[in-house]
Amino acid sequence: MASLAQVMHNKVGPHFNKILPELEKLVGDSYDLILDSLTILRRLFKCNDDQLHFYQEHYNKIHNIITQCLSHEYSKVVSEALRVAGVFVSILRGGPSGDILPQFNSIVQPLYASIRTKL
Repeated sequence: MASLAQVMHNKVGPHFNKILPELEKLVGDSYDLILDSLTILRRLFKCNDDQLHFYQEHYNKIHNIITQCLSHEYSKVVSEALRVAGVFVSILRGGPSGDILPQFNSIVQPLYASIRTKL
């Protein structure tokens, strides 16, 4: 799946609602599967602007995955979660001004708090 996400990231967006429940399940599994899930998310988030809405509509679930991984005891999981968080914030900006879109303001502060805790 990670290879598919890297090669076809601009074509997977419309199917993200089918992929996300599986990624949510994997986050509670072994750290190898958690790392794979985070890698998939990071690669999918590197998309064209016309694909952003596929990920933006699931922002709460994605936020939960990231914050759960940031609290993991394994440093590689935390490191990858930090990378995903960085790309995720760029998706939340979405607009040409570079500001966080208003509908995402409710999760930005908790996300930054989780990141700050790990840094």
